[in-house]
Amino acid sequence: MRPLVDGRDVCDEIWPDGVTQHWDWQQHEGRHLLTATAAAHTIALVAPECDTACCGAVWVTVRREGRYVVWTDWENTGVIGGAVPAEVRFDAEQYDAEVARLEWS
Repeated sequence: MRPLVDGRDVCDEIWPDGVTQHWDWQQHEGRHLLTATAAAHTIALVAPECDTACCGAVWVTVRREGRYVVWTDWENTGVIGGAVPAEVRFDAEQYDAEVARLEWS
């Protein structure tokens, strides 16, 4: 699974060698990590195959803000990779539909 922002694979742009398959099993309070609620939570979008403690990761904070889902406070703690985006806003209905598709995949 690779998230697209405005049709661009942001994970590949920031950290081309990172992996995202860890999303298949990670949950936050019984929901998929990408689920957005009013309570913000931070997730690793891209991580190395070894460990985030040694090689870093790309982190983003996910929260619901009215009719939007907001990805903010991006941080690349790795020693490689490109610049992180500014705040990104998604239509909440579309976002929820995509996360629901992930949960059934």
